[in-house]
Formats: sequence, C-alpha cells, structure tokens
Amino acid sequence: MADDRDSMKDVSHTAPNDTSADAVWERGRGPVEEEEEE
Repeated sequence: MADDRDSMKDVSHTAPNDTSADAVWERGRGPVEEEEEE
C-alpha cells in the first residue's frame, strides 16, 4: 500500500510536469515536422 501511495505522489508531481513537457514537445515537434514535410 505504501508503494501505491508513493506512486500516486510521483504521478501527481509528474502529471503537471509531463503535461507541460508533452505540450511543448508536441508544439515544437508539430511545426518542425510540418515544415520538414512541406
């Protein structure tokens, strides 16, 4: 159970960070891929 709680905390801390990084990565990769394809 302790592990589950630790995991939940880790997810909560990584959730906002992951979302921000994912948005930035997708935004930075989106235009870059489109420009390269075009």
